[in-house]
Amino acid sequence: MYDNEEILKMKWTFPGEKEKYETEGMFKIIKEYLRVPGYTYDIAIGTDSQMVGKAFQFISVISIHRVGKGGIYFYNKEFVPRAKFPVENQKMRMFDEASRSIALGLYMRDEQKVIPNIHVDASAPGKKEFTAKFSDQLRGYVKSCGFEFMLKPESYAAHAIADKHTKKKRRGRRHRKQV
Repeated sequence: MYDNEEILKMKWTFPGEKEKYETEGMFKIIKEYLRVPGYTYDIAIGTDSQMVGKAFQFISVISIHRVGKGGIYFYNKEFVPRAKFPVENQKMRMFDEASRSIALGLYMRDEQKVIPNIHVDASAPGKKEFTAKFSDQLRGYVKSCGFEFMLKPESYAAHAIADKHTKKKRRGRRHRKQV
């Protein structure tokens, strides 16, 4: 999906800060975070998307979980014209989400020498959700690129963190119920 040049141009947000970080600056912070000895780290990448007006908003997350002590994450927001993904073709959009995560994972592995897990916002085979029908295909795609793969509910980087940032914040007046 992305090449290294595009990844380097991305702007990343650390929750609670207004400042945007360039990719190299973000990885500098991540490497510093990983230097604390005595911990096990779970590094995950996940992407989620949501239709917003005439576009789909894609949120990609890089999460560093210091097991037993919380963690940090950064996210990147990108808008893609709605015409690229017909609403009825959610499968195509799910593969695009996986492709974005894989491209970031390949960059982390090759350039930063850190191997993440890829988290996908899909349900396990046999579940009733639509994404369960092709989650084995997504698994094969991610695994064939050399990454460990997580589905819901374990895929927190995609289905919890990225999902949180794709949901539109509701603003406006509250309407009183008239009696």
